[in-house]
Amino acid sequence: DLFVLLYAGNCKIGDGFDLLIEALRSSLNAGLNVQLKVLGTAGRTGHAKVLRDSIEADRILCGAVEYLGRVSDDEYPKVLASVDCLVLPRPDCQTVLAAFPTRLPEFLGSGVVVLTTSVPDVPLYLEAGVHAEIVEPSAKGLASGISILYQDPERAKKIGLNGSFHAREVFDYKMHTRKLVEFVGEQLDK
Repeated sequence: DLFVLLYAGNCKIGDGFDLLIEALRSSLNAGLNVQLKVLGTAGRTGHAKVLRDSIEADRILCGAVEYLGRVSDDEYPKVLASVDCLVLPRPDCQTVLAAFPTRLPEFLGSGVVVLTTSVPDVPLYLEAGVHAEIVEPSAKGLASGISILYQDPERAKKIGLNGSFHAREVFDYKMHTRKLVEFVGEQLDK
């Protein structure tokens, strides 16, 4: 069966898209039936165009990557739910160390398994293999994660559901607002 990955972003230098492309190449070379959908850019300008041109000229990758461009806010959750795996390929670099992956909570909330790297603070919030598939920040690590999820789709679905429940506990602002109101109330009662 076809295993569909989704990357959401602009394919900027330093966002890990290049690592994901190398992982995809390794997965295809290993005989995995995988496809990558790219959401957020059509790959027609800047660095994204350079990458898209390179992918389209590559005999291994050319048929395995589909650019979706931008979608409406209404379509976004439907697109996330339509794939087998959401990928956040964060590299180990200075800019990433200072930033939390803001797509992580929305990806987790989708109920689809998330494949991400162990930077910057991801392991502080998620348990590897329970809430997300967390791998080393490299093409080899991402390829390994793709292979593990591809070979055990039931495990991938279970991780996706666990991640969704965990996201509500850890990242839902409503829950944190309620806790903050309770804390302030307790302080005022003292």
